[in-house]
Amino acid sequence: MSGDKEKDRYAAQARTGKLMSVIRVVAVSDNDEQRNVEKSKLESAFQECDERLDKLISENYEILTKTIQAYSSISGRIKTSRERIKQVKGDLNSCKELLHCRRDELKKLWLEGIEQKQVLSLLDQIEEVKGAPQKMNQYITEKRYLHATELLTKTVAHLEGDLKGVEALTEIGLEMKSRKEVGVTSPLA
Repeated sequence: MSGDKEKDRYAAQARTGKLMSVIRVVAVSDNDEQRNVEKSKLESAFQECDERLDKLISENYEILTKTIQAYSSISGRIKTSRERIKQVKGDLNSCKELLHCRRDELKKLWLEGIEQKQVLSLLDQIEEVKGAPQKMNQYITEKRYLHATELLTKTVAHLEGDLKGVEALTEIGLEMKSRKEVGVTSPLA
């Protein structure tokens, strides 16, 4: 079998060499008669090749048909896969853009959450400060001076810190500062 393949290869090389010599002769030749002879040789060689090709096709028709069908099927699958990949890339780009939008929205919501926590913290401090005079009187009447002192210190710290600009607490702030200077031993009026 390998001997047949070797013969076919040498024959193909010989035909290729023959074709090259015909081309050289036609290109160099000035004589129309010689060109016509070479042309007829070339035509007979082409006819011989056509016959061999027809013979090979008829001998290998089933294999050739299966190969063409397989190629067609593979080509179709590759085309479908390319289209899907293109669609997936488009979908991924859309998702990426949406994620950027979501990230911006989440960042905005996070900042709003922080602001709300700060506002709630300030409101809690205001409530503590508003209730501080009553609690302080209660601690003093119960003779819990340590708790009263801690409350006084904490309240003054709030009033001098975050709540410094709240005008509604000015009166309580003045009471607490005067109480701090006087001492914690007697109830507030």
